[in-house]
Formats: sequence, C-alpha cells, structure tokens
Amino acid sequence: MGAWQNFSTRPIADFRFGANLVGMWQATWRWIKRGTLAVIAFLALLGVIFCLFVAYEKHRLAQFSRTYERPLSEDLRTVQYAEPNGMLARLKPVQGTDNLRFAAIPSFGKRWFAVSVSVIKGQGVGEAVVTSPDGDVIRHEAFVLPKSELLLFLNQWDEVVDGYSGEGRSLTDGTLLAFERRHGPHITSGMGNSPCHYDVLGDWAAQTFEQYVPEMQDLRQPSLAMLLKTRFCNPSIFDLR
Repeated sequence: MGAWQNFSTRPIADFRFGANLVGMWQATWRWIKRGTLAVIAFLALLGVIFCLFVAYEKHRLAQFSRTYERPLSEDLRTVQYAEPNGMLARLKPVQGTDNLRFAAIPSFGKRWFAVSVSVIKGQGVGEAVVTSPDGDVIRHEAFVLPKSELLLFLNQWDEVVDGYSGEGRSLTDGTLLAFERRHGPHITSGMGNSPCHYDVLGDWAAQTFEQYVPEMQDLRQPSLAMLLKTRFCNPSIFDLR
C-alpha cells in the first residue's frame, strides 16, 4: 500500500517541480527583460546628455565669433586682444554714417593691417595702416575709390556678417579679424579667425583694396573656394574641433 502511494504521488511531485522550474524561468526572463530595458534606457539617457552637451558646447564656442549688434568697443575680448585695439587705434576716427573699419592679424604673417572705409560726399574714402608684428609702420596712407565699388564691397560684407551665428569650434591659428560696421543707426561687430567666415571677409577686402594697399595681398586665399566646399567648413554637428 505504501509503495502504491509513493508511485501515485511521484508524477504530482514531478509536475510541481516542473511548474516551479517554469515559474523560475519566467521570473528570471522578466528580470532579464527589465535589466535590458534599464540598460537601454540608461544608454539612451547618456546619448541625450551627450547630444545636449555637444549642442551647448557648440553654442558656447559660437558666441566668440558671432556677429553682435553693438560697437566693437563693447566686446570684452578686446581687453584681451590688444592687437586689434592697437591697430584700430592707429586709424583716424571714422566719418559719415556708412563706414567699416577692421583689423586683420595673420598668426604667422609678417604684416598686420588696419583699414577704414567710408562713404563721404558721394565718394569712397579709405585709410590703411600696415605694420610689422613689432609695431613698425610699413605703410600709412589715405586713398579714394569709386562710391559704386565701395558700396558693392560693403553690401557683400553685410550679406555675410549680418545674422552670422558663429562657428561652434575653437581654432588656434589663422588670421584674427576684428571689425565694426556702421550703416546709419545699425552697428554690427565681430571678431574671429575662422577660415570659413573671417578669411572670406579678409579675402574680399584684399581683392577690393589691394590696388590701393598692395601689402593686402597677404590676405588673399587662392584655395578659399575649394575650402568652403570641404567638410572642414561643413563639419558634423558632433565635431568639436
């Protein structure tokens, strides 16, 4: 009788054992899924944080080279960069209500430049100062150019600088260019050394004024058109260079 009872209860015990095993497997699988989802959520959060960091860093860096609606004298960085202030201080005070002044300082160049141009009494009037990096004056002279030529240059300048939001990366070398543009009550200014923006301005200035100031050929960039098409000037949003 006892043997029969043992024989009859064994399938029930096996069934219970199997049910417990299935239950343990289901519970383990639930924890695996929860753990996997937690890992995925954590990685997604890290991805979001990284994207936000990249966006913030690009925005922060862009503030150093963007165009501002203010005089250059209100840019606190001019206290650090004595070169642009020193060069621009060599120019006479600008005249008229339609003018531009800028300083261009190549990192490894032998000449630094400060230029001021204005529309006065129906003609273009300019002044240029060229110095060595040590401050010795190489050229300092005034020049006159056709009003139509100057206005074309100033219109091109405005098209590039107005609304420019800056470049979200930091560059150590290149030509530092600082400018202040006055057009009636509208004043814009900016400072930077990006070849994708400020070298464009310097190249246009050289093309326009090199006939009056031959040394400005130093600012010409023959390969600029090709550079503007490269990934250097069209970087990925995750590129922090």
